[in-house]
Amino acid sequence: QLPDSLESYYQEAGRAGRDGQPAQALIIIPQGEITKVKKEFEGRLPTVAFLKKLYRNLNSFLQIPYGEGQQESYFINFYDFCQAYGYQSSLAYNALKLLDNHSVLSLSPNFKKETKMRCITDHYGLSRYQANNAEMERLIKTILRTYGGIFDQLRVVNTQLLSAKCHIPMDQMEKLLQQLHRDQIFEVVMSTGDTQITFLVPREDDSTINSIAKHVHQYRESKIVQQKAMLHYVEATALCKHRLLIEYFDGVQEQNCGRCSVCVPDTTQSSEATQRLILQHLQEKPASSRELQSTLGIPNGQLLEHLGTLLEMGSIHINQYNQYEIK
Repeated sequence: QLPDSLESYYQEAGRAGRDGQPAQALIIIPQGEITKVKKEFEGRLPTVAFLKKLYRNLNSFLQIPYGEGQQESYFINFYDFCQAYGYQSSLAYNALKLLDNHSVLSLSPNFKKETKMRCITDHYGLSRYQANNAEMERLIKTILRTYGGIFDQLRVVNTQLLSAKCHIPMDQMEKLLQQLHRDQIFEVVMSTGDTQITFLVPREDDSTINSIAKHVHQYRESKIVQQKAMLHYVEATALCKHRLLIEYFDGVQEQNCGRCSVCVPDTTQSSEATQRLILQHLQEKPASSRELQSTLGIPNGQLLEHLGTLLEMGSIHINQYNQYEIK
């Protein structure tokens, strides 16, 4: 994967030489990767408009009223959130990280099961249900005593606490809650969260994002500059790689390093291509070195060197007619 900046590349490449011994740092780029990066990179950088939309959606998803939410923590399933609003996961994650970096919220991975409940019947219906379902009476009374406002909105309930208060095993507790949901007494929403979000400021929608808009613009511009520098480093074939790095970090390097892939061209790729060409020809029929030289146009010295390598690798052998053939 192409690093997103020369800072990242320099840090990764630097690990190779920490023992003081000679080392090579190789960037392996899949075919079409550079074109893909150029096309998609800016699309993964949140704009101010996108941040405003995501922030509103996040508050709606968690049912946080306007002006509230400060210092409250919530668990969400990040994939479910993205699916609910059709967000590309990388863009949504980068947006949440931006909000985290600018102290709008605190974001951290945290796996947790969460249960929310709301009573959807009136007091008369509830009393009648308890009279007909004695095994539910203690649980229902405990829920009502523990969670005020459960008639008005979905409330997060602590199933372990209910289990302890009612002396009901956890596996049975979940079944009873599901039964209350099926009987349309409570709305019960059980979910698994993988992300914990703590809001650090009250919900003020666009006003919240406007306060950090300048920093968001600066972030986008700096990321774009960094990415262009990384692409220039990879694509430049006539400039010393070491000089490019030094100049990027505002240093001065008047001479080429004499060690990079520009100063000392790597012949590995051309060698492998030539050997593939030889193997492709020998797959059709065996051939002598003279026939290979005549057909492929490879200088005799280079051809013999490549044939020797292929023999050592066991890819080919010499038959009884002194011809090379696939082994």
